[in-house]
Amino acid sequence: MAAEYISNRAAMMKQFRKNIVNAIARSGIFVQGVMKKELSKPGKGRKHPGQSFRSSAPGDAPTVQTGTLRRSVQVDTSKLKDKKRPRVRVGPGARYARFLAEGTTHILPRPFIRPTIRRALPFIKKNFAMKNLLKGIS
Repeated sequence: MAAEYISNRAAMMKQFRKNIVNAIARSGIFVQGVMKKELSKPGKGRKHPGQSFRSSAPGDAPTVQTGTLRRSVQVDTSKLKDKKRPRVRVGPGARYARFLAEGTTHILPRPFIRPTIRRALPFIKKNFAMKNLLKGIS
């Protein structure tokens, strides 16, 4: 009696890729939330006369003044469908974000991008754990 084997390799690979793309998307959305939370913390810097907020101290994330920077944090999923390298981009769209994060000759850095990634890394690693990537594959 001969045994018959029917390969479902193509279906398995399709599901595996779908799981990877979902993990990338979930990670991007999570990083966006962490970054917005980071940009919502009250400042520990100086209190300026006539202002209702404290400015951020050098080394801390920028303090919300108008909310533009925080609102500008977006997730770009346009490259998620890329066959070779699916990815998302997360970050602020405000033109001045880089100046705040890295500093200038007049402003000391108020880093918020790298600390956000460090804070989100455990979630991202969990998202890409093999057991999560193999869901629905049998």
